[in-house]
Amino acid sequence: PDDDYHLPALTVRETLRFAAVIKLPSTVSRKRKLARAEDVLKMLGLRDCADGMVGGELLKGISGGEKRRLSLACEMVCNDMFSMFFHWRALTLGNTD
Repeated sequence: PDDDYHLPALTVRETLRFAAVIKLPSTVSRKRKLARAEDVLKMLGLRDCADGMVGGELLKGISGGEKRRLSLACEMVCNDMFSMFFHWRALTLGNTD
């Protein structure tokens, strides 16, 4: 949507890591925050554009669909329901890397 806002000069990975560091509580270690950001990145299929600039009106970047998934990822990174789902998925399906 037009109201999605991300810093255009950051990469997708940097944006997601920033969201994790800012939004997750201080009781969560930095290492775990960054790992969670990577988990969400993989889950939403953003690995291929992870090191690309987000972009904006004046700076070419990721596609509109990728921006929408990035917005969702930024919300998911701090959601406990995501954490429960990811752990359930890992337990039932195994690691899919």
